[in-house]
Amino acid sequence: MARSRLDRKGLSLAGKLIFSLCTIASVLLATAVMSILEYRRMSDYVTEEIGMNIGCINASRSLSELVDGYGHDILLAVGSADSLSAGTANEVLLREKDCREAFSALLSLETEESMDSLKASFESYIRTAGELPSVLESGRKAAMGWFFGTLRPCYSEFNRLVVAYDSLVHERLMIKADEFDLGFYRSLVPVIVSVIAGLLLITLLLFFLLSFYVKPLYRMLGNMEDYISHGKKYTYDFEGDDQLRQLNARITEVVDENVEFKRRVKLLKEEKLREES
Repeated sequence: MARSRLDRKGLSLAGKLIFSLCTIASVLLATAVMSILEYRRMSDYVTEEIGMNIGCINASRSLSELVDGYGHDILLAVGSADSLSAGTANEVLLREKDCREAFSALLSLETEESMDSLKASFESYIRTAGELPSVLESGRKAAMGWFFGTLRPCYSEFNRLVVAYDSLVHERLMIKADEFDLGFYRSLVPVIVSVIAGLLLITLLLFFLLSFYVKPLYRMLGNMEDYISHGKKYTYDFEGDDQLRQLNARITEVVDENVEFKRRVKLLKEEKLREES
C-alpha cells in the first residue's frame, strides 16, 4: 500500500540550516557588540580621567614656575632694599595676580580634599609676600632676615605640598592605566565567550547534520542498494517533518509500487505460461 502524504508541517531543510547558521551568527554578533561597547565605555572613562590628571599636572607645574619666579623677584627686591623704591616693590607684587590665576586654574580641575592644605599654604605664602613693601622700609638686613626667616619657610611648605600633590596625581594616573588594562582584558571576555560559544554551536550543528541528514541519507542509499541488488523490500523509516522525510516516503512509495508492479507482471507471465501449456 502506498504511503500517504506527510501531514505534519515544520521547518524545511533549508529553514533548519538557515536557522542554525543565524543562531551562530547572532551569538557572535551579540558578543562582539558587547565587547565593543565595554571597551568603548572603559576607553572613554579612562581617557577622560587621564586627560584631567594630565591637566592637573600641567596646571601644577605652571603654578610652581610662577611662584618660583615670584619668589625670585622678591629676593632681588630684598637684595636691593636700600636702593629700591616703594613703587618698584609694588610692581613686584603685581605677579601675585598671575599666581592666583594659575592656582584658580588648578582648583577648577581638582576638587579633592587634598587641595585644602595646598590652598592654605598658597594663601599663607601670598599673604606673607604681600608684606614686602613694609619690609623693604626696614632696610636690607631686616628684609633679608624676613625673606629667609619668614617667607622662605612658607615657600618651602608650599613647594613640599606641590611635590606631594604631583606624586598623588602620578599615582592616580598609574591606577587609571591599570584600570584601562583591566577594562581591556574585560572587554576580551565576551570575545572569548563568543568564540567558545561559536565553536560549541558549530559542533552541535555538525552533530545535527550528521545525525538527522547525513546518516539518514546513507541509510536510504543502503536500503536502495539492497533493493536493487538483492530485491529486498525498502523498509527504512525515521522521524522527521522536513523534505528529507518526504523524500524517504516518496522513495518507499515508488519502491512499493515497483514491487507490486513486478508481482503483477510475474503473475501475468505465469498465467500466460499455463495457458500455453
